[in-house]
Amino acid sequence: MTANTGDSSPGLCLLGSRSRAALGDPAPVGQSRFRLRNLYVSDQSGGGFIGLRTSDRIELIVEPSSDTATCTFFSATPCVRFFNNSVGGSGAATQEGQVLYAGGDSLLQIRRGMLDANRSRPQMVMSDDSSDLLMFSSILDNNTVERRGVSPSTSALFSARFGATVDIRNSTIVMRSPLDLFFRLGWQPLADNTGVAYARASIFASTVSPAPTNVGESAPAANLIREWCGFFQNTADFLQHTTVLDPTTNIFQVHSPSDFVLDANYAPQTLALRDGCTAPSINRDFYGRPYDVNFEPAFAVHADIGAVEAQLADAMFANGFENPAR
Repeated sequence: MTANTGDSSPGLCLLGSRSRAALGDPAPVGQSRFRLRNLYVSDQSGGGFIGLRTSDRIELIVEPSSDTATCTFFSATPCVRFFNNSVGGSGAATQEGQVLYAGGDSLLQIRRGMLDANRSRPQMVMSDDSSDLLMFSSILDNNTVERRGVSPSTSALFSARFGATVDIRNSTIVMRSPLDLFFRLGWQPLADNTGVAYARASIFASTVSPAPTNVGESAPAANLIREWCGFFQNTADFLQHTTVLDPTTNIFQVHSPSDFVLDANYAPQTLALRDGCTAPSINRDFYGRPYDVNFEPAFAVHADIGAVEAQLADAMFANGFENPAR
């Protein structure tokens, strides 16, 4: 899906289904479950929902065509991608535009996806109205989130309000432009102080100084739940969060900014990020490879932090191009 424009949600909107006789009733729970595979959304522009929206109790998993599918040979281009989508207006514009939106008590899962080079306002990913939005083994890089001229006037990468949840697991986030908050929880204009965020085994990095605050708005900072392990560029508010320790090591390791070093394919290059966490239940990294590559045999855990599991050696070239493995 590419190059659609409009002031009111030019993106893809998927709703839960019901009978014609029940048109005015909420969609039944658990009766609208779907998988959407190899979705590519690019160059959308306008306001509202410019990428993908779910609503009305639909349960949607967006994923590659198989657990091990790779859609490129060398580069980090995934089977699921949201690329170069942009909200309308500039400066102190008030128009909203988000790339991913889950509302109406829906469930949206993004597995092994990439969001890159998008521009949104005042958040990029929103979960609303008792919905759940989850991201597994995904990469968000080089996105821009703009402030707007009305409240909330801060910029946030993720937002959850009115009883909704955002859950980020084994993912890599790299901001290369200014951002106020990684997570906005609650919604000040309507006096909402709910919204919950989970962050497990993920990288929240920024190349811009000052680094974003991890959580803000009207919900308590304790509504950000840091689980097991992770890298955060800014640790100043850590004591305010809720922390769930790694079930294997019984710790949550705090890392220094110098620990953030990735290669061109987003694999961690520092020992602090390698072998840093218990392996996830969905045991596929961004490239469809299993976690648990053992860099440090003495460590109790072997899954890397972030979306990509570093490899001991590239088996593809182990015997040279001219001598295929026998």
